[in-house]
Amino acid sequence: VEEALKTKVLEIYQEAEDNLARIAKFAEEEYVYRAELKAAPSQTRRLQKEIESNQQKNGKPKSEDWGSIPTAELEQRLIIEKSKAASLDDQIKAKETELVEQNSRPQLIREEIVAAKQAIETDQNQLSVTIAGMTSPLEREARQIALKTAIDRRAAELKMLEAEALSNPARADLLKIELQWLEIKKNELAPFIETIEGVLAERRQKEARQIQEALSQAE
Repeated sequence: VEEALKTKVLEIYQEAEDNLARIAKFAEEEYVYRAELKAAPSQTRRLQKEIESNQQKNGKPKSEDWGSIPTAELEQRLIIEKSKAASLDDQIKAKETELVEQNSRPQLIREEIVAAKQAIETDQNQLSVTIAGMTSPLEREARQIALKTAIDRRAAELKMLEAEALSNPARADLLKIELQWLEIKKNELAPFIETIEGVLAERRQKEARQIQEALSQAE
């Protein structure tokens, strides 16, 4: 019986330790959300100014003396620019996914807040009812600690969810402007890539004509 009780008490204390770990995690998340609430608006304004400045320049790519660039170098630049475009595509998809998630969070946050409050009420009821029915002082003390840390965990979760709810609009606005900026950068690359492809295609056609002419003369 003593060994069984010891095992049970250790399991209960493990619950309390798990609760304490979750409390620390929720506190970290709350800190991040509150930091984002402060930082996101200024980041959004900065990106908006960059977009406006870019639009004033009409997004015109700088002129290049394509004729002076060797074909091998142009081919390498084409690979690099296409790699940049692919990277931007990946970033755009990631931001779109994140924005969809942010837009769905307000409703989910409300539901999670209700669930956390109900869990606190349940644990508070158990704190008086369950402990009263325990005969072992060790088990009673362990269960009391576990339930109190469970209540504290839910309270920490509530604070985290409230911070997330407050920061959600600002973070969604930042994601939208980041997405707009990435789209602009991608669109700027498109004509540049198209120009390089055109120059390379023209050179290949010229080389093919020269080879054909050489063959015709040889005949």
